Amino acid sequence: MVGLPKALQELVSTWSRRFNIPAEFNFRGRDDHQLADEVSSNLYRITQEALHNIVKHAKASRTDVLFEMNDDGINLIIEDDGDGFDPDHHSADGAHSLGLVSMHERASAIDGTFEIESNPGKGTTIFVKLSRVPKAE
Repeated sequence: MVGLPKALQELVSTWSRRFNIPAEFNFRGRDDHQLADEVSSNLYRITQEALHNIVKHAKASRTDVLFEMNDDGINLIIEDDGDGFDPDHHSADGAHSLGLVSMHERASAIDGTFEIESNPGKGTTIFVKLSRVPKAE
């Protein structure tokens, strides 16, 4: 692994050790794409923010991060088994959702989509999808 997949693997591993929360990183696809810096940076920051939110709010006992990259696009999925929340309530409450807003804005900045699935008591899953792989010029 090189580039962003390796950086994400290091981020997840370091975070897991620091906060003593078991976490697994999985990469699927081709890692020979040289991504545009803006894309790599925003995907990395989204992952950082999601992991920060897990520590701060979720009380999770496990986290999984999946990064898929191939000719059809990019998928980043961050999942925890924590407390979960009602995304509709949080999106209306700006004071408690700045991290979610930031992740959404970062995904939009790179022409990606951002979705959250969460239910109180059932954990949270964040989906970031890019329908193409923006390569470095």
